[in-house]
Amino acid sequence: MSVFKPVLTEYIHQKDCHTFPFYKSVGGYTALEKVLKMNPEDVTQEVKDSNLRGRGGAGFPT
Repeated sequence: MSVFKPVLTEYIHQKDCHTFPFYKSVGGYTALEKVLKMNPEDVTQEVKDSNLRGRGGAGFPT
C-alpha cells in the first residue's frame, strides 16, 4: 500500500511558505521558465502529447 503524501499542504507549517521566494525555492515556476524558453509550436506539441483535456467536463481535445 502506498503512503499518503500531501501535495497542497506539504509546506504549510514552514516559515514564509506564503511568499514567492519560498515558492521558487521549492521548485515553483520551473515549468513556466521551461515553457518560456520553448517556441510556440513546441509548446503546442507538448500540450497535445500530454492528452490534456478541457476542464469543462466534455472532454474536448486541446
